[in-house]
Amino acid sequence: MRFVTDFPGGNGKLLRAAEYEWGWEIVFLAESKAYEPMPLWFYFRLEDLSGKKVRLKLENAEQCLGGAMEWTTNRPVARQFGGEWKRIEKVENGWNRFHTLDTWFEVELKGNWLEFAFCFPYQFSELSSTADLVKNAFEKAVIGYSNHARPILRFSSDLGSTEEKKPGIYIIGRQHASEVTGTWVIDGMLRFLASEEGKEIRDKFTWWFVPMVDVDGVEEGFYGKDQIYNDLNRAWHTDFSRRVELTAVEHDMSKFTRLADAKVMLDMHSPGHGEHESYFVIKADITDVRREELRTVFYAINRLLEGEGMQKVLFREDPPGLNTSSQSGMTSAQYAYHVGMNGCTFEINYQGENDMVRFYTEDDYRMLGKCMVKALDEIYG
Repeated sequence: MRFVTDFPGGNGKLLRAAEYEWGWEIVFLAESKAYEPMPLWFYFRLEDLSGKKVRLKLENAEQCLGGAMEWTTNRPVARQFGGEWKRIEKVENGWNRFHTLDTWFEVELKGNWLEFAFCFPYQFSELSSTADLVKNAFEKAVIGYSNHARPILRFSSDLGSTEEKKPGIYIIGRQHASEVTGTWVIDGMLRFLASEEGKEIRDKFTWWFVPMVDVDGVEEGFYGKDQIYNDLNRAWHTDFSRRVELTAVEHDMSKFTRLADAKVMLDMHSPGHGEHESYFVIKADITDVRREELRTVFYAINRLLEGEGMQKVLFREDPPGLNTSSQSGMTSAQYAYHVGMNGCTFEINYQGENDMVRFYTEDDYRMLGKCMVKALDEIYG
């Protein structure tokens, strides 16, 4: 048996492996690759397997974001040779006699090769495939480079103009490298806007997307939240950003506000492992006008989600500075306010709906993106 992580997005550390008559038992860690105090992401491949099933134990479940919450409400994903990613069905969770948490996942084998991940991976290969699909509707530009010289990409439906400004929507994702659900939602937005159905809305606005901000972390398999030396979403600054990636995005956002009638910046994230609801997060200290504007977007999204038979999202107000141990700077939303736009974070859960009956697929996340586009059109169009 081989435990492999040397591919884009790979994450996981093998601790122990044992072969039995029925198959394999694998004990692994979700790695803290960038010194994150609470890891969560894992994505690895098992090769040369034998038997009927694989049992996988997450050894550091208590250290992951969300702590010792019930992992039985989670459904990581697996892909077998030649197949599609699917949610697994069997999760066991309980306290052992040493008062530490045992979390086990079980997968029935259909061959000798298995990939296993916390949630549906979204790497540069997925983004490249979508970029090919939407190339007639969106132009791709490099707005800057990471520490490791990887390009930071922006997709624009309209480059804007200082003469005739359209209403503008600016959307970013993956400030925390492995919060993949936000990028699946962005993927759905791009695909819908590039379709014949979405063309009218696309032409009405100036849409700019930066789907992956922490491009090094995405490629190298970081989890990304609270990473040393600065959590990206606490490193924005009006004068001097604390991360090179943000220098690129801040400059791009400033150009956007000159070339479009900039309405709102949305920053796509994912919450902790045990949460089965998605939510809009705004800072409690913003003006009433901005708060009410975001509420109207929130109500429009929920009405559209209800029409698609999907669970509604929540509206949450947080005081500034919560939920981080890293050096504190501005968040993306606070920077958006500074340059004259409204802004908020949208947390899209990894799992599905809170009844734990419907677990989301990639297409469900894309549908959420489509509903968001329609809601933004209702409010700002």
